[in-house]
Amino acid sequence: MAAIDDLLDARDPTPVPGKDLNPYVSEFVLSWAREMALDDILGLRLHVSEPVEVARAERAEAAMRAAFRYDAGIEERSLHALFREGRVSLLIGLAALAATLVLADSIPADEGFLFVVKEGLIVAGWVAMWKPIHLFLYDWWPLRREIRMYRRLADVPVEIVPV
Repeated sequence: MAAIDDLLDARDPTPVPGKDLNPYVSEFVLSWAREMALDDILGLRLHVSEPVEVARAERAEAAMRAAFRYDAGIEERSLHALFREGRVSLLIGLAALAATLVLADSIPADEGFLFVVKEGLIVAGWVAMWKPIHLFLYDWWPLRREIRMYRRLADVPVEIVPV
């Protein structure tokens, strides 16, 4: 239990309505939200050690919403950057695959050392596709989940209760 001003980050030089959320508070709320299912109905009740005027409570609630919207935006930009990297990796991988397949096809050997080189080129071409395949199949899911969580937290009803 803390004072309402402890919810906000004292290092933030901007005026109070735009204040950042205290990183400890933010991490606590995030850890709590990560334990919930994505379709659970959320609400946030904050217990503070002092009576709070309505205006201060509204500013704190607005700061929480703004902080989580900002975090969602950061994750969205990371997702866009990941897809951009995936597209570039896909182009590079396809070019490498095409080059190795053409080169392997030009090797006439059906056995011996040249056969090993030919098969090695084919394997190397498919290995070049590893990163884009991994990016498009797996890497984007965690970012998408974080974006959904931040958006939900930005819209969650907040109740500030003096104890």
